[in-house]
Amino acid sequence: MLVLHEIIEHKLAGKPELDSRVRQALQRDARRYGRVVKRSSEGEVTCPWYLGDMSAIPAVQVCDGDDIQIWKKRLGTEILEAAESLCELCARLCAIVSFIPKFQRASGRESFLETTPPSVPNPSNILAVELESWLVLHPWTSSPIGLKFLVVTTYGSIESTWISFYIEMHGADKRLDKPLQTSFGSSTNSEPASKFLGAALSNCLKHHIDCRPQIPGDRFIPSRLIDLSGYPLIRVTTRQQIETKPPHGSIEYFTLSHIWGQDIFLTLNSGTLEHLESGFEASELPTCFHDAINTTRRFGFQYLWIDSLCIIQDSAEDWLVQSCTMDRVYSFGICNIAACNANNAQKSLFTSSDPSLGGPFFVNCSWSGFPSTFSVFHDWFEIVSEYAPLYTRGWVLQERMLSPRTMHFATYPFWECQKVVLSEAYPNEKFHHYRHSWLLDPVKLSSKARSSPGGIWSSVVEDYSRCFLTKPTDKLVAISGIAKALHPGCEQDYFAGLWRETFLAHLLWKAKKILDGYDESTVRLENVYVAPSWSWASIEGPVEFDLDEIAEPLLHILEVTTTLASGDRFGNLIGGSLVVRGVLTRFPTIRSLFACQSPLVEQDIRFAVNLDDCGDFYYDNITWFLPVARVYEPESPIRGLLVQESSNASVEKQQFTRIGYAKLSESGEIANSGVFLEDWTLCHQSGENLKKIVVL
Repeated sequence: MLVLHEIIEHKLAGKPELDSRVRQALQRDARRYGRVVKRSSEGEVTCPWYLGDMSAIPAVQVCDGDDIQIWKKRLGTEILEAAESLCELCARLCAIVSFIPKFQRASGRESFLETTPPSVPNPSNILAVELESWLVLHPWTSSPIGLKFLVVTTYGSIESTWISFYIEMHGADKRLDKPLQTSFGSSTNSEPASKFLGAALSNCLKHHIDCRPQIPGDRFIPSRLIDLSGYPLIRVTTRQQIETKPPHGSIEYFTLSHIWGQDIFLTLNSGTLEHLESGFEASELPTCFHDAINTTRRFGFQYLWIDSLCIIQDSAEDWLVQSCTMDRVYSFGICNIAACNANNAQKSLFTSSDPSLGGPFFVNCSWSGFPSTFSVFHDWFEIVSEYAPLYTRGWVLQERMLSPRTMHFATYPFWECQKVVLSEAYPNEKFHHYRHSWLLDPVKLSSKARSSPGGIWSSVVEDYSRCFLTKPTDKLVAISGIAKALHPGCEQDYFAGLWRETFLAHLLWKAKKILDGYDESTVRLENVYVAPSWSWASIEGPVEFDLDEIAEPLLHILEVTTTLASGDRFGNLIGGSLVVRGVLTRFPTIRSLFACQSPLVEQDIRFAVNLDDCGDFYYDNITWFLPVARVYEPESPIRGLLVQESSNASVEKQQFTRIGYAKLSESGEIANSGVFLEDWTLCHQSGENLKKIVVL
């Protein structure tokens, strides 16, 4: 690897008059061409991970997940020192760790949504972690394809995450070795960023057939849009007003995804309706909205849709009407503007960042005794998609998935459409598809996804359940747009977040208690009704589905009903029930199940028994196991629900509430714990043991 400290020292020596911009430019040049070693009175500060000889690094074959060797474990202090020395790898690690909210919590930062631009690594974040690392080899060629880092907090609550870098050896085709732009913008509002996004938008509109409306000739205009034609005087206009203007036909508009925050700002309500429709100054709006307006105009479009200005906020009737059309509002928009890093509307849409950290760096090293040149990449879009403040919000998932195109204004600008994800570092579509298979696929409802909705629904729900909703009652409404888009015209097949075609499999959901290394609370909502207990929407918190393939159903579904709060089957509910014919077997009480068990046995039980609630009010109640299905898994193939008699049960008939999920062996053993169900009888779907069971 090329060391450039002599060049830097030569250029800077005896020149204190050089301003900071010149010095930063020299340092960026050094980063671009190699690693700089910082000299001090204590000696040289070198990178904790020496990449000069990759053959000496313990490796993990990706085809053997059990073969784990720790290459090195290093404290955050060492990484920070090396980053300050302009080590390419450590500088990127510092920037990524600084961006991830859970490490901000571990370092004592107050706001979960407050992120640090990667150009300003937060030392307290870095000092609070340690990193373990591995080199990953290709399963067939045994050549290096990546570096994996496990980042773990060193004090406080245990937080962890994986960070991946991708390695590619330079090939004979030099055109593929030079896909990178040499001039990155220092802000997502810079000229290079605008050129990149504009080129991606133009190319998509001209050439991507899959990104156009699914039904040719179909058109939709939202009830209201913001008309920007008279900027800086703008106004809220209605569909009726738009349709009377030439040219008649489809209207092209942008949409905005953002976080409201706690600040008060100008919104559409009964008191401001006349003012906003007659015309008002754009400067009256918060910074994020004003930036979105300028972005829309920059790319040559007249109309913009923002929820707080296009839905009457103090009208339950208007909210109900508009919430039912969210799937069409975003699906028919030309492009969605995503304010990824702004944790409230007063923050800017744009972010400043260090352009030198956005792309790959190059390593000259030895591999198997031969000199080689490698490119080391990190996909910032992967981190942004997982941890940017915007993507912690429940409503935003459907806004992102339904929009045919999205401009992500994040750490760096990213373009996403149904066909491809691009960035300033990887702006070439052919290069993206041909070379970088590790880059994230678009999170969009493509025509392929729509053709097999059952397969995608479980992953949609799992991603959605990790997000936060200000109003828990929005649980079903905020995902209704995706449901409608997946099953157009199939309203009768949808029940409280479950589809008829996959109903049995999706009954086997479980609360995800461990999420990214820390215990995640899940609570059934008691004060407000959201969904029946058999639906994943009945709890607040992350869920996951049992993905083992069903070999045999163990109950018959007789009837599923939901009571609608309005006429929309995808909207809010006020009741629901599931009637099945199956077998109920007495289960140990929850308290007795976990009492006086050895740590090893308790671990086995917790692996097999998953409870919906974090409270203890049901710990001593009589509990029953309701088998749902047998799966193709030898040790614990019986999967089912844990139920207790419902407090809302009527006098005439016995009714139950789901309290959790469990899996058993064929003999009725809970995992390998040695605990068996008494009177366990797993009969087939006939016989006297079958009974009618109602789950609310």
